[in-house]
Amino acid sequence: MYIFETAVLTPRQTEQVRALEQAACAPEALENGAWLSNELNFDRALPCFYLAWPEDAPAAFLTLFLPTREQAEVVAFTHPAHRRRGYFKALCARAAARCRAAGIPEFLFAVEPRSAGGRVVLETTPGCVWSHSEYRMEYTGPAPVPAGRLALQRVDADGAEPYRLFLENDMGEADVDNYVAASVENPERAAYLAMLDGAPVGMFHINLGEHPGRAFLYGVGISPGRRGQGLGQELMLLALAEARAMRDGVVLDVDSGNAPAYHIYQKLGFCVTFQVDYFRAPVCAG
Repeated sequence: MYIFETAVLTPRQTEQVRALEQAACAPEALENGAWLSNELNFDRALPCFYLAWPEDAPAAFLTLFLPTREQAEVVAFTHPAHRRRGYFKALCARAAARCRAAGIPEFLFAVEPRSAGGRVVLETTPGCVWSHSEYRMEYTGPAPVPAGRLALQRVDADGAEPYRLFLENDMGEADVDNYVAASVENPERAAYLAMLDGAPVGMFHINLGEHPGRAFLYGVGISPGRRGQGLGQELMLLALAEARAMRDGVVLDVDSGNAPAYHIYQKLGFCVTFQVDYFRAPVCAG
């Protein structure tokens, strides 16, 4: 078995991974596809894609999402014809070695509740404990007409510095360079600041490439010093109107620990369509 690792997939490799993913997901009707981009990883040079090649096509692959050094989010699939041959274990060990060298202490495994193979992995991984669940919610209603105190400002190359400062100073984000670059340089992404009295108090982002035919909302947030003032719902109305103007359907993900956001989304008409559970394990377990 040959293990191939890279920080960027070629178009041909991406095609092979997607075919493998489809074959692996089909028996259990799984939906949690891997995100095959490194643009938001804190270190774009760090290998985040691992493929096991027993013959002329990959039999298994593992991806790492690395927005910070705190955790490596893991999504992995093995072709049904190649299961129980140690491919996932070998890929996980290779990824663990890379993570240890980079000072990343923890894996965060993303597993759908109906994935029997995923559950077996969790049960046999030392130190693995539940972390949280994430719910995908979708909105297909009419575009709202926002009204309130907030004004919208789309981030472009000339306005990137206020966005960078807001990420760092108000939202406490680290390693913001990749977020700024992705929002300004990627034509399928857009970042917005919500302004109040001429100063940014919130933000949201739209990705048109994540879910075909739908706009994906992410990175929605109000500055901590402005929370509890009713601005969260105003921000979401602005975000929803902007996203709805781009696509008929709007989707977002919300953490099980973020009850206030979940209730705002529900109130606005979003419905849960999908769930992924996350489990933490020390990288040394790889």
